[in-house]
Amino acid sequence: MVDELERIKMRKMEELRRQMDLKRKLEQDKKKTGETKKKILTVALEPAAFQYLEELRKRDEPTAEEIENLIIKLALNQQLKYRLEAIDIEALERRIKGIEPKIVIKRRGAEEIDLTDKLKQDADK
Repeated sequence: MVDELERIKMRKMEELRRQMDLKRKLEQDKKKTGETKKKILTVALEPAAFQYLEELRKRDEPTAEEIENLIIKLALNQQLKYRLEAIDIEALERRIKGIEPKIVIKRRGAEEIDLTDKLKQDADK
């Protein structure tokens, strides 16, 4: 009976040790992957663009992840011709979020008006 309990106890301890080893290995792999990603991004991005991406990560994690993955994919496939600037990252962010560019007109003493609205007003006159 005591022997049986000892075997069960040893089996449980062995299982816990294996789980801890697996968890430690996964954490190391995750850390290594993060470091590799950061190296690729520092090479592919201008310093201002890297800073903008870090700020975006604080505001909108999923969008930043998507942009990172896209840049890494392009860099690994050697499809980037130049280092990306902050404006490029901002354009990617807008494209991912579905924000369309718009032109705004502001005349002295008047409120801002969208170009399409202004053109519609001029066409109605």
